[in-house]
Amino acid sequence: MLTHGRHRRELDGSEPGASADRMTLTAVVNGVEALTRPAAVEVRVASGYVRRGVGGNRSGDGELWQRLDAAVRRHDISWDWGTENGAEALTAGAALARFLDEQRASGSFGRTEEVVAILRYSIAQDSDTPVDELPAASLPDKFGMFFNTMVHKQFASPGELQHARTVLAALVGWLEVQGVIAAGAGADVLEDVASRVEGSSAVRRFVDELSEHLENDPDGPDPAEIDGVDPEDLIEDEYLTIDEVGDGSITFDGRRVGVPARIAALAQPGWSILLSAARIDGTWHLLDVVNGDPS
Repeated sequence: MLTHGRHRRELDGSEPGASADRMTLTAVVNGVEALTRPAAVEVRVASGYVRRGVGGNRSGDGELWQRLDAAVRRHDISWDWGTENGAEALTAGAALARFLDEQRASGSFGRTEEVVAILRYSIAQDSDTPVDELPAASLPDKFGMFFNTMVHKQFASPGELQHARTVLAALVGWLEVQGVIAAGAGADVLEDVASRVEGSSAVRRFVDELSEHLENDPDGPDPAEIDGVDPEDLIEDEYLTIDEVGDGSITFDGRRVGVPARIAALAQPGWSILLSAARIDGTWHLLDVVNGDPS
């Protein structure tokens, strides 16, 4: 159906033995080719097959895609993907449920359910729109919320972060195959995921090593000394930024503390570390380290 104001023109046709996907694509091609002069056009089609193909993920029907490519070059095309098979447009919640079902069926389920549950929780906590109302295409935009939860609420280990990376990569690939996002559109997202995992894993290893050292350090400050510290010389569970890393020392927001050289070597300037510290007789001592963030 071609419409312009109150004018309408209906096209029809048939092709024996053609699949529903091919017939839908044929209808789109014929409709665009029927336009007699360049125009701003909105193409409304409820087809995941056409949507994936327009996004670059094509299989078969090569001559039709070539015709479509040639036809759309003459026009300013916008696409309205509407709904498919009369169902509501895929929501983030429905997409995650279908993704889990397919992962379960393929035998790749593992801890995927846990990662998806954290993603749903993150969206529920940080988004004004419920996950069952968000469009599925917005899921990659929520990965930042997911990592905030993993790092700052779950205190995820490097292994858990690597597993999350694997699951999110599979989810992005699934979204591309389903036509929810264009083929290749998730590349930048996955690059950001890899960077977050690498940075957060490095911070976690540093925090774990330093925390273990503090728990077993026989030269650490005596509890009685800490009790007598002036409040101005006491830091309790605050994020401080690493200013400088030396051979056997780390400076947090201008406060230099001694640490074993092997642990200092794991740290990087710019990291934000959740810690407690006390200044005793003019010297700062770490009391506890809990978490950190590479940014």
